[in-house]
This record gives sequence, C-alpha cells and structure tokens, in this order.
Amino acid sequence: MPDNAHLPAPRPQCAQHGPMHLRPGYTPEQRWCGTWYACTAPRCQTTALIPSAALTAQLAAQRAA
Repeated sequence: MPDNAHLPAPRPQCAQHGPMHLRPGYTPEQRWCGTWYACTAPRCQTTALIPSAALTAQLAAQRAA
C-alpha cells in the first residue's frame, strides 16, 4: 500500500479555472453516488464526481454478472 493511501483524494480541477469546490448532494441519491464538485467560475458548468464505495461496489458487481 502506498505511503499516502491515508490521505484524501486531491480536489478535482477545472481545466480552465483550477480547483473545484465541493457541491452538496441535495438528495439521498446524490449523496449515495459520491462526492460532487463543481467549478464556480461564471458560466462554467464543469462538474466532477468521486464515486462512493457503495457505487463502485455496485458497478463492479454489475460488470461481474
């Protein structure tokens, strides 16, 4: 295991505007999917999702079936 495995994943970056900001999940479904980030620059609609462990496990199970 790498030495930095205990560190949180780096914050996603917008290719044009830099670090994105945490966007709260408003519904239980959004929160279950993982952690959402969004660029806050005017008119930029770039977003990123860091999948939750539950979502990653479900997708792996679907691929295995």
